[in-house]
Amino acid sequence: REGAFGPTLAVRWGAPLGWSGRASVLFGEKHMMDDLPVARGTLLGFEAGQGGARLSVGRTFWYHLMGWFPFGTLLGTSAKLNLVRTWGDPREVAPDTTYLGGGIEQGLYFLDFELGYLVKVGGEAESPDGIVSWSLGAGF
Repeated sequence: REGAFGPTLAVRWGAPLGWSGRASVLFGEKHMMDDLPVARGTLLGFEAGQGGARLSVGRTFWYHLMGWFPFGTLLGTSAKLNLVRTWGDPREVAPDTTYLGGGIEQGLYFLDFELGYLVKVGGEAESPDGIVSWSLGAGF
């Protein structure tokens, strides 16, 4: 098994951040499985947008279509812990609110979808105590 490392960049749309940009780093180990290169490891991410920012850490597993070149991911799944702080114009919540929760992200080629749940841990009283978070993204 060899070490695996890959930076990723994405543009996303969802709740509560609205339009955002994300940078992530994936690191772990890689090996062959059924003649496909496979990697699994840890994901660290930062996302900032119209409605706030998100810090993420989690476990990830991905198949590569084009060798170990990081832009050739065929299929990837991540389970993440997310810390979100809202500002500006967030969707479905008030600004200046902090949420903590989990999410599952599924990627296919250059597209991905994330679905999760966030619980309010601080901030504005008018924000809901819990929200479903979601986003659609495109990147490499």
